[in-house]
Amino acid sequence: MSANNSIYDFFVKGCESCGDIIAIIDPSGKEISYSSLIIEIEAVSNSLVELLNSQKSVVAIEAVKSSQTIILVLACIKTEIPYVILDPSLPRNRLISIIKKSGLKFIFSEKNTINVGEINSGTFFKDFYFHEVENTLIQTIDNRILYIMFTSGSTGEPKGAMIGRDGLIEFIRWAKKEFQIKKGDRVSSINPLYFDNSVFDIYTSLFNQATLIICPDEITKNPSNLIEFLNDKRCVQWFSVPSLLIFCLESGAFQARSMTYLKRIIFGGEAFPKTKLRNLVDTLGKEKDYFNVYGPTECTCMCSSYKIQESEFIEPESLMPLGNIPDYFKYEISDSGELFLGGDAVGFGYVSDNIQSTKNFFDKLLDGSRVRFYKTGDIVKISPRNNMLYFVSRKDHQIKHMGYRIELNEIEFASTSFDYIRESIALYVKHTSGYSYICLAVGSKIPDRDSLIKDLKKKLPVYMLPRRIIIQDVLVKNKNGKIDRQYYEKLFEQE
Repeated sequence: MSANNSIYDFFVKGCESCGDIIAIIDPSGKEISYSSLIIEIEAVSNSLVELLNSQKSVVAIEAVKSSQTIILVLACIKTEIPYVILDPSLPRNRLISIIKKSGLKFIFSEKNTINVGEINSGTFFKDFYFHEVENTLIQTIDNRILYIMFTSGSTGEPKGAMIGRDGLIEFIRWAKKEFQIKKGDRVSSINPLYFDNSVFDIYTSLFNQATLIICPDEITKNPSNLIEFLNDKRCVQWFSVPSLLIFCLESGAFQARSMTYLKRIIFGGEAFPKTKLRNLVDTLGKEKDYFNVYGPTECTCMCSSYKIQESEFIEPESLMPLGNIPDYFKYEISDSGELFLGGDAVGFGYVSDNIQSTKNFFDKLLDGSRVRFYKTGDIVKISPRNNMLYFVSRKDHQIKHMGYRIELNEIEFASTSFDYIRESIALYVKHTSGYSYICLAVGSKIPDRDSLIKDLKKKLPVYMLPRRIIIQDVLVKNKNGKIDRQYYEKLFEQE
């Protein structure tokens, strides 16, 4: 460990005043205090250094939601070893692609089930196994890198965003102030560990001396069980994609004034239709705080937040603000409206992918200092009225159809403004016939295509109406809980 490990030192200093405050509540019900947590991190760190023989190459950690996994993550931070959270349910070829791109040699898991051609394996620490893999690309990553988060790539290959250490403390401090996170607050860890929302869950809780409540994956699949679990643990904070909140609402799991202890609900990662948000607020109560957040994986999870105001519901069809960008970010908006984010919270590009890194990241000289920027691909606007950021569309979701420039998000926004539509996704798909069509998949209990088209005609011009429509009770989601765009693209191609 270097003489000045600012991230881990920041963590330890915060723990000094915690005493017996609970740091983590494991799915099994086991509670770990901050003082015990420090001791366990120290023990795992020693084992980690001994196994790796001081080599600082990337390691992978299986995404099992447990206190032991979190402790191993914190041990990586202490020893300055970059880590990747690995989803073991991924197809084998994709796992191997991630392993090769990361240049890693060791995978750690709680289950001895990893099968990616390991050359050696054994017990690492307590219930953890280590798997040594054969990798011709073993590399030492810049010690400024904290973790690598893999996302889907447009070429079909996963992209590994390398996130640095320097911007994390600013993120943690901003989140503490923005969401009023207090020492001992019980906050949920609903999100999968391989999803970048988990960065918010882990770091803004433990590094602000709150209590992290780890929700088992199987519980999050059943809304009633999830809500019962969080109520039982006296949870005060919820963070997830809107789809999960809508699913809980539509299933009837959220009852009037349920979630007794909950103080704030944070959501982001996709649009939350105002009609559905209005229903959520009316059900859970206006006394709770509701936040819309935004941020790319490549920029340490989150870069803006907006606390929902009652005035937002006066115009249900208007855009919801993304909020204000924190001071620790620099930002620019290009002539085409694309948002560029800069600063220490911006990642260092994609691991083993110079082409995509050069395409999406660039350096710029500002006030005599070189600042790293990321091209978000999001088309945004700043309101002169309140200086807030508003999302307009994705750069790659703008199409040209019948001579018209069309934002697919506008079609989604129009459809979800109807009470009988809970969720939607609009696509521009080239059919096997060779023609391209505007397509729309909606989650609705009313399987009436003609009524939907009739209503859409009241909100959209004829050239924006979808040619093909799929109506399902609930739309298919990917592992991150978002609507699975690739699934519906393939479905519409063949329909």
